Amino acid sequence: MKSHKPIRTMLALLLTVASLAWCLVSCGKDTGEGREIFYPIDRMPEALDPAIAAGREEAMVLLNCFEGLVRLGGQGDMATDIVPGVAERWEISEDGRRYTFYLRQDTNWKLPAEAKALLGEEAFEGFDTRVTAADFVFGFRRALRAETRAPGAALLFPILNAPAVHSGAKREESLGVAEIDEFTLEISLEQPSASFLYTLTQSVAAPCSETYFEATGGRYGLAPNYLLCNGPFYLSHWEGSTVRIRRNEGYAGHQRVLPAAVTLRVQPAPEERLRLLNADSGYSAAMLPSGKGEAEPPGGARQIPLRSATLTLIFQCGKAPFSNTKLRTALCAAIDASALGFAGAEQAQPGLLPGCCIVGDEELRALAGLPKGIAYDPARAQKLWKEGLEEGRLEGLTLTLLCPPEYDRPMRQLLQQWQSAFGLSALINVESPEPEDYAKRLAQGEFDIALVILQAESAFALSFLQHYAESGGAGNLMRYRSGVLDGLLAGAARLEDQEQAARGLLQAEEHLLQNGVTYPFAALDNRMLLAKGVSGLLFSPAGEPVSFINGTILKK
Repeated sequence: MKSHKPIRTMLALLLTVASLAWCLVSCGKDTGEGREIFYPIDRMPEALDPAIAAGREEAMVLLNCFEGLVRLGGQGDMATDIVPGVAERWEISEDGRRYTFYLRQDTNWKLPAEAKALLGEEAFEGFDTRVTAADFVFGFRRALRAETRAPGAALLFPILNAPAVHSGAKREESLGVAEIDEFTLEISLEQPSASFLYTLTQSVAAPCSETYFEATGGRYGLAPNYLLCNGPFYLSHWEGSTVRIRRNEGYAGHQRVLPAAVTLRVQPAPEERLRLLNADSGYSAAMLPSGKGEAEPPGGARQIPLRSATLTLIFQCGKAPFSNTKLRTALCAAIDASALGFAGAEQAQPGLLPGCCIVGDEELRALAGLPKGIAYDPARAQKLWKEGLEEGRLEGLTLTLLCPPEYDRPMRQLLQQWQSAFGLSALINVESPEPEDYAKRLAQGEFDIALVILQAESAFALSFLQHYAESGGAGNLMRYRSGVLDGLLAGAARLEDQEQAARGLLQAEEHLLQNGVTYPFAALDNRMLLAKGVSGLLFSPAGEPVSFINGTILKK
């Protein structure tokens, strides 16, 4: 049995830091603790139920308000290490198929002020606030119920019987998640998985109190009083354009919670994020997308480049004409990418997944390299185009290519390439709507072809592909459905060896490229900016979500 315990030297270091902090406080020096952190977000979260939440904004709140069996930690700014969460230690069987988690006995649910009215006086008085193994059993079972429609359910498929439970072929009691006693949880896997502990850091693996969930009557996660938190913060305000989370004074995790509160404000404009970056009166930190707000940050601010986005062409695969693979691959084979210039493209890359994506604790590209895309081949393109038109009995196609305004010029250059290859057999119009209309049309599938910037919602390569490409994925803008692709992703999730898992994901990525679902043009770097005096924020290699538990602000 492999035993995984908090490293003694780490605990010693934490005690040393705590002693130093106390010494500084006693000497009257500013440690930067107890302050409120302000951070801009693109939009308001839509739902904060950990099982069904999707998107960076939701992930930001849930990462800080919930704690699973394990959580992400790390050195410096990046969170890539597995550290204890509610489980203070765990053991993995020699065959890698059984995980035994030993839970802390001082972890409690933070009851909202309206809990008594919601539960009823008798149930409130008898409510057990302890977070136990039963809360995790219910959380996993509920996430795998088909009616829950959890976007991250497939992440849990390595668990024994999880796919069958999700499909309804087996009862949820057969799921390989068992309560050994109140504070011991056992999870059995179908096969060893290199990424399983990382899966447990995701919100879909968060605990859930069955009693409180049932009391909400289907409203769980839709308002602060309908959410039960067990993390370093709790949700105190969620209205208008502001989300506020406050320090959970009852949190008993392995780290102290340093900020008094964190306020998330909707501010999608990069220029405003940059202008308002100021620890005293503005944003404590902000993420700026590639090509936006390129001006230098205020003096003393730190900026960290993040390889977390890909500029790529996508095709609407859910309807004609691009439900036809030959037409998609024909257009891709007619692209001479070297003749197109893209403002903001930092690095040429033929891969769909950004450079920040990892498998286990290693970068995907270091483990598996780059995928093979469709090569520029005008003769092949013309042949495929003709065959595709004949198969679909299509004539005189009129198509729409949607793109952000800043990429209008290179897309018109692309149209010239296609016109040279295919003549007048297709009329393609470029449309560059305003950002709000552009985003709405993308979400509703009102396009034939679109140029998009895919932001990594997670640094985990498997999560990226499941979000954007898996059948039914929350961000599957291409509306692509393929049993082959889904099988490749499910297979990669069940591999124990990181290199094998990375190669499996590379196969899935190559499937998307070879079938003309998407054509990546370039990797883009985002920037994380930290105002002067701000430290301790820990973020994913993708940039967001940000963990605020160690955040401090030293005033001038």
